[in-house]
Amino acid sequence: MDLSSWFGLHSLRLGRGSRTPRQGLVLAGGGARASFQIGALSYLYDRCAMNPSVISATSAGSIVGSALAQWPDVAHQRQALRDLETMWLAMQQPEDMFTPRAWYTRFEAMAPHWSKLFEKEQKKQSSPNRRSLLPRWLAGNGSHGAGSDERGQDVTADATASRAGTSGAADIVEDEQELTGQAATLALATSDETIKTASWTPTATVQALSILSRLTRDGSDIAGVLRGADQTSSTHRAGPILAKLLDREFFRAEMVSSSGIKLRIATVALESGQLRYMTEQGILVDRNDDPIGSSTFDLSKGVLASCSIPGVFRPVDLDGEHYVDGG
Repeated sequence: MDLSSWFGLHSLRLGRGSRTPRQGLVLAGGGARASFQIGALSYLYDRCAMNPSVISATSAGSIVGSALAQWPDVAHQRQALRDLETMWLAMQQPEDMFTPRAWYTRFEAMAPHWSKLFEKEQKKQSSPNRRSLLPRWLAGNGSHGAGSDERGQDVTADATASRAGTSGAADIVEDEQELTGQAATLALATSDETIKTASWTPTATVQALSILSRLTRDGSDIAGVLRGADQTSSTHRAGPILAKLLDREFFRAEMVSSSGIKLRIATVALESGQLRYMTEQGILVDRNDDPIGSSTFDLSKGVLASCSIPGVFRPVDLDGEHYVDGG
């Protein structure tokens, strides 16, 4: 039978002539939208007998969609929503979802100090019309340096130490290569490389360091920031919320593949710019649903790729191609 929508209108029947109409669910991206989706879906499940058999989702919506896709029945899907709501409401600060990487924490702490050096140097210039030496990306209001000494070293050490304690699997995983499935995805998303600066002197950064090197002796800090940015290609890593989402008490990728729910998780290939989808079976497909390659992946890795905001989170490597937020 036809179901009434939440506006009181009858929903469209998919595939006229079919005895059993199929419900489809499309979930957009955006953290705020995911919060709205959980509430809206709760209403639909409680009031409109929601029970989708086809789910298409992207970015934060892929978290909600994959959680629902574990179960073919309404009762378990509704419980998954309750569990998601509990996790969402438990988050108290941005770091619960977005944890700054060590190099970015160092940059935030040192930027006010470097900014002052540039400004001091600018005042020495004889020409009042001379353009400022301070790049826009280095400009800061000093707020990130509060509670530190002039160079910001104390806040760097404190912030790095405190955030290391909330890195989830990063604290207990010694070798990411030995892990598989959801554990490997968690390690990939939460690990943060140790920045070693003493012996790192790549010629590619000479030009970028030339101005600062004349103004400060913070060579190791500058090198550490650049090395960290180059290694991770991101300013943040996933926060503690990911460990909860990937806990096998809440999510099991193999249950999605056997539930009978048709799932498509959207992600974008950086090298080609093509929109791709990961299926409930962990297979990458194109817009026409044709497979890309022959590999099969853990679904959690596809969800991670769909949520990897370029520049914020590290791109996810799938068969040698790098994938980011699906939109």
